[in-house]
Amino acid sequence: MYLGIALMFGSMGPMIGLLQTPAAGWSIALVLTALSGSLATGWAFMFQRRRWWFLLLIPLILFPIFGIPALMRLIWEWPVMRLGTGMSETARRITLIAMAITWISLGFTIIVRYIARIERGGARAKAELALAAQIHASLVPAIDTAWGPLRVLGSSDPSGAMGGDLIDAVATDDRLDLFLADVSGHGVRAGVVMGMLKAMLRTALREGGEPSHHLSTLNQVLAELCEPSMFATGVWIRFSRAEPASGEPAQSRNCITAQVVVAGHPPVLLVRRLATPTEQQACELLGGDSLPLGVVPAEPFAARTITLAPGDTLVLYTDGLTEAADRDARQLGIEGLSDLIARTDLSDPSRARRDILASIRATRTSEDDQTLVIVRCAKPEPRV
Repeated sequence: MYLGIALMFGSMGPMIGLLQTPAAGWSIALVLTALSGSLATGWAFMFQRRRWWFLLLIPLILFPIFGIPALMRLIWEWPVMRLGTGMSETARRITLIAMAITWISLGFTIIVRYIARIERGGARAKAELALAAQIHASLVPAIDTAWGPLRVLGSSDPSGAMGGDLIDAVATDDRLDLFLADVSGHGVRAGVVMGMLKAMLRTALREGGEPSHHLSTLNQVLAELCEPSMFATGVWIRFSRAEPASGEPAQSRNCITAQVVVAGHPPVLLVRRLATPTEQQACELLGGDSLPLGVVPAEPFAARTITLAPGDTLVLYTDGLTEAADRDARQLGIEGLSDLIARTDLSDPSRARRDILASIRATRTSEDDQTLVIVRCAKPEPRV
C-alpha cells in the first residue's frame, strides 16, 4: 500500500520538472519523485497510525516549506544532478512525461492488487465468520423444554459470530440435566473451548454419575488442555422428582429436587412462590465457593440440594448481563439483576425472559456474550 502511494504521488516530481523552464533533467525529476512520494507516504502512515499522529504532523508540514529548499541547495551542485540536462528540450519533456505516466501506472496497479488481496481476505474472513455463526447456532441452540412440572426456556446471544457461552439441557425419564457455562473471553477462541466443553459434557452424561464428579473430570481435562488464561465458569443443575415422605400431603409429589453445583459462576437466582398476594417477591442467591473449571486440577465441587415447589423459579445467566453498563459506565451487577427479576412477572417464562432482556438492553450495553435461562416449576399436567 505504501509503495503504491509513494509511486502515485511521486509522479508529482516529473510534473514539477515539466513546469520549469527549461525542463528539468531526469536526475532532478528522480529526486523530486523521492521527496513527493516520501511526503505522501508519511501522511498516509500518520492517518493509519492515529495513535502517534502528533509526532509526524509538524515535520510533514515544515519539511516541504524549509527542508526541501535546503536539501535542493545542498545537492544542486552535485554532478549527478546534471544528468539528463544535455538532452534537447523536447526530449526532456518526453522523458518527464514518460516518468510521470510510469509512476502513476505502477502505483495504481500496486494499489489495485493490494485492494483485491484485502477483498479476498475479507471475503474469506466473512465466510469463516458465517461458518462460525452456523457452528455456534448448532452447538448452542435455544432451549424450550418441558419436563414434568418444569419448563426450561433460554438462549445465548453471542457478542460476535461465535461466543463462549454454553447452555445445554438433556432430559431422560427420571431426570433433567441443565448446564450453563461461560468460557473466558469471547469470539472464535472461546467458542472452540465451548464446543469442546459441550462434547465432554455429553460424553460424561452417557457414563452416569453425579454432577459434582463430572465437573471434577471436566475441570481436570480443561486444566490439562487449555492455556492458563483459558477457563470456564459453570453451573450444573440436576432435576429429579422428589419422593414425598410418609405422612406428607399428596401435592408434595409435584415438587422437584434440584442438585445445584456452581463452579466459579455468578450465583443462581431462586424466586420462591408467594405465600400470600401481598408478599414481596425476592431472590435467593445460590452460589458456591469453587473456582472456575480449568484453574486448579484438583478443585473440589460440592452440590447443594434444594426443593422446588409449584410457582418457584430459577434464573441462570452469564456476566454479559450483570456487566452491562449504562452511559455512566455503571454496571447492572447481581443486585441490580436480582431487583429487576423480583419486579418481573415470572408466571410466563417466555414473556419474563423477553421483558428482562428488553429492560436491560434499553439502557445498557455489553460487549460480552449474554445468556439468560429461566426454569419455572408449574403444576404438572395430569397423566393419561
